[in-house]
Amino acid sequence: MSFLKQLERLKRIEKLIQLQATGTPKQFAQRLGISESTLYEDLNILKEMGGKIAYSRTQLSYYFITNAELHLGFTNSELQQFKGGQSIFSSLRKNRSKLFYTCNAFK
Repeated sequence: MSFLKQLERLKRIEKLIQLQATGTPKQFAQRLGISESTLYEDLNILKEMGGKIAYSRTQLSYYFITNAELHLGFTNSELQQFKGGQSIFSSLRKNRSKLFYTCNAFK
């Protein structure tokens, strides 16, 4: 999967969690077109980025414990650090903390 597709999926996950419209983990994964294990991996990424995420069994939805907004993206100078032909995702995957710092997540 491309890095940009994963970023878009993380943004969609964040939006659905904000709306508290995720459904059960199984429903949430199906809505996103991914497996439950991939959903849990993505939720862990958001948690590592500082998102305080919980699941309500009464509302059958994930929610943010504290107000959070995901800001994913790169500045032009950050994008210039990557050489042509080099996958941004593979280079950032090697150092996950750099990915989270670069994405300016959960301010």
